[in-house]
Amino acid sequence: IIIHGLLGRPRNWNTVSKQLNPHFNQIEYPWLRNHGEGIRSSDMRLRDLSLDLKKLTQSQTSPFMLMGSSTGGMAIMRHLVSDQKELPKLFKGGIIVESVPAPRPPTMPNLYEELKAILNLDLKKTNTMKKCHESLKEAIPNQAQRGFLLSCIDFSNEEEPKFTTDVKAIYDNLDGMNWDLEGQKYDGEAQVDFIFGENSPYFNDAISQSGVKRTFPNSSVFSIPKAGHWVHVERAEEFKELILQ
Repeated sequence: IIIHGLLGRPRNWNTVSKQLNPHFNQIEYPWLRNHGEGIRSSDMRLRDLSLDLKKLTQSQTSPFMLMGSSTGGMAIMRHLVSDQKELPKLFKGGIIVESVPAPRPPTMPNLYEELKAILNLDLKKTNTMKKCHESLKEAIPNQAQRGFLLSCIDFSNEEEPKFTTDVKAIYDNLDGMNWDLEGQKYDGEAQVDFIFGENSPYFNDAISQSGVKRTFPNSSVFSIPKAGHWVHVERAEEFKELILQ
């Protein structure tokens, strides 16, 4: 079961999932709440994402693993720590990608301001992806970041573009998505491991790595060379091989 990250979507994992498909009976890609086909709610703190996962894992009828990146990884970690006594025996392990149970170094340091700029778009006037890019050049100078954030808008109908992700709910709950179980740890039997890009701020931050060992003391930590935060995209083949190991 692969959980995507904040403002992401299951298709972000297409390349990796195609490579993993032959090795698993089934791969599921649930949506985070307020994303795509996920449930809609004004509540989107980390504990809310964790509760969604609890419902999902308790509904499983065959052995399963959990893998999540960034905020998806945060939700998995919180679920494993807070609900470990209620985890089904069918849970066989977890893989956390580019996420840590600690204060996170900013991979998108200007996200508050950028989301506000997205919310202030007048989609009746800027009704195409190109027009939105032009409108946001000053607020979001990085073209790749603009494209990533604009992927939460469906421009297929130029008369009525619409948000496919509830950006307002995310903006309102950003502070509540930080790690909130300091001092607690996971003692479950199923192994939980971590994967980082070698150049990622998560991998090179001492506070982040100490949080991993403190909260998941039996975990193994792996890094993939020549990769940053988007490790599963930047080094898809190496990532797949590590998963299969």
